[in-house]
Amino acid sequence: MTGKIAVIGLGNPVLTDDSVGIKVARALAETIRNRDGVDFLEVAAGGLRLMDAMIGYQRVVIIDAMETGMLPAGTIRRLLPGDGVSTKNTASSCDASFAATIELGRRLGLRLPEEISIWGIEAADVDSFGVELTEDVARAVPWVVDEITRELAGTLASEATDTARAGRESAGDTSPALMVALAAEGTGRC
Repeated sequence: MTGKIAVIGLGNPVLTDDSVGIKVARALAETIRNRDGVDFLEVAAGGLRLMDAMIGYQRVVIIDAMETGMLPAGTIRRLLPGDGVSTKNTASSCDASFAATIELGRRLGLRLPEEISIWGIEAADVDSFGVELTEDVARAVPWVVDEITRELAGTLASEATDTARAGRESAGDTSPALMVALAAEGTGRC
């Protein structure tokens, strides 16, 4: 740990849309110019492994695929740990749910972040081997990069907002699912 903020991309880099969290974290690492105090991490699974990656940070932003089956692929949701909604990898079937893991860590006296936000992107395919995202999920990447950059801008005083917005606009995406999900910005959920 070198920074006070961790941006954690969750997923498997060779399972199509399951890799969206990792791809967003990598794009943020390239976009955010003032990286002092920010670490960009890739974590393959949630539960205790995710908790271990968060120890010592003041703030954590997690990006992961979602499989609700109720939203169009590419829909972006900003979640908080207490929302009761889980992404694909924040929990681990091998150990514990995200909320239970955080509670355990705090009871053990671990220095876990006070601020945790989770960005979920609805996936179309998380089972096929491949390094490319599906079309709708790929279109969501510049949007979520822009939103996370704006979320962190107050903390970082970064110049990256204009760069991320230009990437989103150059993608030419006017997806209604993205527009609807982002319309609830500021409420903590979409």
